[in-house]
Amino acid sequence: MRIKTLMASCGVAALLALGPVGVQANDFKTWDTDSSGTISSDEYAAGADDMGLFDRADEDRDGIISRPEYGAVQQRTWDRDGDGFISKDEWAGRIGNQYTEDTEIGTFAYHDDNKDGVLDSTEFDPSGEAFSLFDDWDLSGDDGLDRDEYYQGSYAMADRNDSGELEEDEGWFGDWF
Repeated sequence: MRIKTLMASCGVAALLALGPVGVQANDFKTWDTDSSGTISSDEYAAGADDMGLFDRADEDRDGIISRPEYGAVQQRTWDRDGDGFISKDEWAGRIGNQYTEDTEIGTFAYHDDNKDGVLDSTEFDPSGEAFSLFDDWDLSGDDGLDRDEYYQGSYAMADRNDSGELEEDEGWFGDWF
């Protein structure tokens, strides 16, 4: 469960932290278009599309999010002050303090190889093996994420209780804006 939370933090942050456009991004009821109290995968994809999230991640506009584009979105998402590094505070703002062992993948210290107190692009590579979401989401195996793969993957990660529907109390909604 903790690894899924880490992966959700990476994946959903990458998708949603691109910022609100059009719809009120952090308003659960706006995304819950059928007023069922949950957000289906179709509602999620429609809301994300209304916000232009895929298009803003697909920097070269070829209809596929490449591994470098995915990594760039992640880096921008986590690096809140834009200095090119991820500080301990920025890490904690996304992951929290749920990891206590320095050897666990979710801890800042695990990734801070040179122990300088910040993560540079070599230590934080969300498209690499340590954060394997890219490969997990690339269902076609073509080393790129199309719109459906991107939304399906991020939806599955956001569904922290594996119910098949997103509930408002799952804690992700609005956390990334």
